[in-house]
Amino acid sequence: MCDLKLERLCEHIAQHHIAVLAENNDVVSIFATALPAHTVYHIPISSTMIGRKGNGVAVLIDRSIHDFVTVWHVSEQIQAIWLKCAGQVFNVPGNVALGAVYLNPKTDKRSNSDITESFEHFFDEATTASLNF
Repeated sequence: MCDLKLERLCEHIAQHHIAVLAENNDVVSIFATALPAHTVYHIPISSTMIGRKGNGVAVLIDRSIHDFVTVWHVSEQIQAIWLKCAGQVFNVPGNVALGAVYLNPKTDKRSNSDITESFEHFFDEATTASLNF
């Protein structure tokens, strides 16, 4: 069953230039072998990040656009990786900021203030990204 899920996921990812995965597990080692035509940017979750600890966020970039995408910023507060993409990837002038973000949902273990704090960090980072591109 697991092999079939991985195979289907790889088929789906291979059809796209950019894929974002949340709550992933061992993504670098799995996809380095399964999808050699993709570069994997992965954020391991540190103890300083807000919210439930999981396996982080990953962005997979097809080799055909690899030279047009760079890591611009990795968040220290939330599960987020920000990429700087050349506008030609999206057929627009200038550069584009692409954020892969996972904000943990509200649960019995997370208060409203935790949720608010996560979104405040997200908005701060999105604003900073918008001012730098």
